[in-house]
Amino acid sequence: MNNTSTQVLTIFNFQTADNPFLAGNATFLITPNPYSHTTNATDYVDLMTWFNFVVTDNDRFDSDLTAGVIELVGVNNGTYSIMQIKGSPGFGMAEDPSASDDVFGTPGLAYVTQTFVNFTSSTNVEIQAPQISDAVFNKMKNNGGAKINGVAISSANDLPSAMLVTTAQKLSITPPSHVVFTTAFPPNTSPNTLIAGLGIPTYSAPKEITSGTAFVPPLFVAPVSGGGKFIVSPVIDEVQPGSNILLRFDKIDQGTSHPLLDTIDLPMNAYGTNIGVSVKVDTANPSGVSIPSGNVGVFLNFTETGDIDFGDSSSYSSNPKIYFNLEKSGNSCPDGVVLYLLDSGHWHEMTPAPQRNSGKDTSHTCGYSAEVKHFSSYLVGTDSSGHSHDNSSHDSHSAHSDSHDSHSSHSSHAHAMMGHEGHQSAITQITKDLNIFEIEYDLSNGIAFITIGTTGPIGDVEVQIYSREGGATMAKLSQNQPYKQFNSEQKMKKYVFEVSLRNNETFFRVSVEDSKYNINSSVNIEGTHNKIVPWFANIHDGHDVTHADHMTDISPAEFEIKFDGGKKTFTYNGVAFLVKYEMAGVITGLEVNEDSKSATFLLDAVAGGESIVQIPRSLVDAAGDNFVVFVSASPETQLDYEILASNSEYYALKMTLPENAKTLTIVGTSVVPEFGILVMLVLTASLMCVVLMHRRMLKAW
Repeated sequence: MNNTSTQVLTIFNFQTADNPFLAGNATFLITPNPYSHTTNATDYVDLMTWFNFVVTDNDRFDSDLTAGVIELVGVNNGTYSIMQIKGSPGFGMAEDPSASDDVFGTPGLAYVTQTFVNFTSSTNVEIQAPQISDAVFNKMKNNGGAKINGVAISSANDLPSAMLVTTAQKLSITPPSHVVFTTAFPPNTSPNTLIAGLGIPTYSAPKEITSGTAFVPPLFVAPVSGGGKFIVSPVIDEVQPGSNILLRFDKIDQGTSHPLLDTIDLPMNAYGTNIGVSVKVDTANPSGVSIPSGNVGVFLNFTETGDIDFGDSSSYSSNPKIYFNLEKSGNSCPDGVVLYLLDSGHWHEMTPAPQRNSGKDTSHTCGYSAEVKHFSSYLVGTDSSGHSHDNSSHDSHSAHSDSHDSHSSHSSHAHAMMGHEGHQSAITQITKDLNIFEIEYDLSNGIAFITIGTTGPIGDVEVQIYSREGGATMAKLSQNQPYKQFNSEQKMKKYVFEVSLRNNETFFRVSVEDSKYNINSSVNIEGTHNKIVPWFANIHDGHDVTHADHMTDISPAEFEIKFDGGKKTFTYNGVAFLVKYEMAGVITGLEVNEDSKSATFLLDAVAGGESIVQIPRSLVDAAGDNFVVFVSASPETQLDYEILASNSEYYALKMTLPENAKTLTIVGTSVVPEFGILVMLVLTASLMCVVLMHRRMLKAW
């Protein structure tokens, strides 16, 4: 009875015969208690449950830290029944569980086939959170200030699990806990920047798709500087056709008086990798484009990342759905609820109209649902205004009405007009404080080198890559810095960063940011080694040459706008318009909407990043250069811009285009008239002929 510490009972918990891998976090009931009547019984036995013993993988009784292995040291000989009472994440109770075999207390090993718990998708189960590195955890904790249910995360194991739920219960189950960050971001921050900056991890959705189930990931919330919240999904590493992705927002503080966005239901019909979305909820229209009638009930600003186009109806196996709530008007639900889609600079009413969903009503809000053909940014309008409890969210959206003032102020770095020998010239110069000069990768050695330029302190610069396989990774300064001599002569300094790269990568995006700028460049990997010069690196940096006789001609901090990206002439109603542009992509067509005073450029093969477009004023113009710019990359969103050049004939706008942008719309106060100059001359001549003929007819009469 006085056993030694060498007598051990070990339980190996495997998944299934098809997947014979160890599965952690399971719980077992052992009868009778293997520590009964031992010298260390008081340490291991609850006297109220003398005949039962419960152990969970890696709890204080388990001496083996390996997930899936439970080791009980110092037990008695005996005959025990072992029953699994809690499965590993991703496993649930079988409909007809079998009792375990007995383990007889003789020296040696006894094998038990446990069929009590099997994988099943017929019930709601947790899908274990991913393992993250210490660097990612520290970024979430220290940089982001991550909390769950108001408690700061203390370890990587605190991440909430995702869920696989039945479609019958997907709208009623309690969703996974969400992670709240304290770090605020500017209103136009992209999902990629949020994911990389906060260390939002990559989750795995089920690869084996079973009908009747939905994948519900946890969500991540970060404040918007000025008011409001970003609500971001994790990166989903791989989405299979047939997946049903369900985003539950109803338990989240959305920066409004009450939660207004309830659920986004996305039945997918496309394969994609590294999928993520970001949503901002608002009770005001931030676009500057009036809705056709009524009041704004809620605005959903939806942006995406990854290689699935959420704005393409073919990406879905059936129509996506939005479940949302609207503030009551007094004690009544608002009248005339209409769903609008932003397209070509104005709101279009969607059909069918939203339906009442009374099951989601609260004391202050009324529930609705809307079926859409694709997913994008949407606005809900009503005939009656809802009751407003605060104006914090409205204040944050007055910014864009004022943003045109800052755009038209033409700051000094956007309008330095310096030519050779200090004289003014017709060449427009811009000061560029941040650049990506070169990206080189070597898959055989698993490394990428990024050469960046900055006019500020190198300590202010962060370089990150986001790849499909490795996720978000911070680059570090390389030990080899070959530009020391160059940096001694130039205001724009060059530095080389390096970052590890997996040898099976096919794509990665480079993000470089400092306190004022953020620029990106995407790389499609072809071969094991390549060197890429981004399009914007062609802009001169003091000529970037060693010709000493030219070094003093142009200030090193100034750059000539070079329209190497393309020149295209469009004809509309007999009038030709020359458009010059610099972008990682091409402009293929032009559409003019005279009603909305807008010109829409059709885009193709856009890799994203900074873009410059020079547009004739005779095509589309705006009083005081107060334009409104939209980009459609599914969804359509409004872009901030800078005016780099402006005269009586044309203007040049600089903006950051998202990857795979489809259209670029410039909204002004006037566009080319329906009848061009030539057409008007012909029409005038025709009218004169009619008048002359009419006079002759009167004279003959």
